[in-house]
Amino acid sequence: IAGKEYMKVLTLNTHAWLEEKTLEKIKEVAQVIAREDFDVISLQEVNQLVTAKEVDENCLGKYYQALDQEVRIKENNYVWLLVQALNELRCSYYWTWAYSHLGYERFDEGVALLSKTSFSAEPIVVSACKDPNDYHRRVIIQAEIVTERGQLQVWSVHYSWWSKEEREDGFQREWRRTLEVSDHFVGPSLLLGDCNAPTHRRGESYDLLLKSRLKDSYYLAKKKRGKVTTLSGIAGWAQETPPQRIDHVFVTSPFQVEDYRVMFDGKEEFVVSDHYGVSVSLRLE
Repeated sequence: IAGKEYMKVLTLNTHAWLEEKTLEKIKEVAQVIAREDFDVISLQEVNQLVTAKEVDENCLGKYYQALDQEVRIKENNYVWLLVQALNELRCSYYWTWAYSHLGYERFDEGVALLSKTSFSAEPIVVSACKDPNDYHRRVIIQAEIVTERGQLQVWSVHYSWWSKEEREDGFQREWRRTLEVSDHFVGPSLLLGDCNAPTHRRGESYDLLLKSRLKDSYYLAKKKRGKVTTLSGIAGWAQETPPQRIDHVFVTSPFQVEDYRVMFDGKEEFVVSDHYGVSVSLRLE
């Protein structure tokens, strides 16, 4: 970010270890990151096997930003392997990972954040569910990055679906909690992640996001390449027939969005997940 007129951000739901040839796909993601020189990266469904061996924190390197949580980084943690692949390409990122819940009865599932510059971060449980073994438990990373133009707030998120129950839970509860824990911050902000907020559904998650001070980078972008981020039939959306845009980059003023591009969709990059990635270039005002 330092000394740059633009900043580039990426969000990608990695679907870690649920894809074939995951190690090859990690190397592909690393090569693209090194080529594109992203400033901030948000990753979701960043998994590690529950049974894998923990990594000594001293071995995670000086760029690792430890969080206050019980679950530690293990040897096959997706983002840890990605960081090592990036290091082989002489590309270094400050990084962290937050545990969210037990996934598919065998994974520690979480979200990750990578940044070219150091940051302070904390994991925040935003769901009503607090049971770490229940997939309804959702944790976001809230971080503050120091730039030449002041502090930047970044959220790396993976929200639940819209709750159709009478009690307000699911996305509604998680989004309300996100706003509560961040209301002290009035500077520029970025929200990146799998919001499970399809843009074609009115009166639900996406519309609630738009009622905040955040703006959808897709509609602000001067240039767009691609739109949908998932095809039909993925977990959680098996009954949905149309392709959907549920992975988002939301921004606040004073960012000017120059470019919005869907990545890892089989066109310029290989498909590496059941989600596509979203890259956004922002002008720093």
